[in-house]
Amino acid sequence: EARKDLERFLQKHVYLGLTVQVADNWRDDPDQLKRFGYTE
Repeated sequence: EARKDLERFLQKHVYLGLTVQVADNWRDDPDQLKRFGYTE
């Protein structure tokens, strides 16, 4: 939907790409959890 909205606004074809990187054991690392915004 975002791509279509941008194409209408810009009146051009738009390509949106997404890259995801995962840190090893991020769920068990309090510093990583805090960095990602998962704090209690």
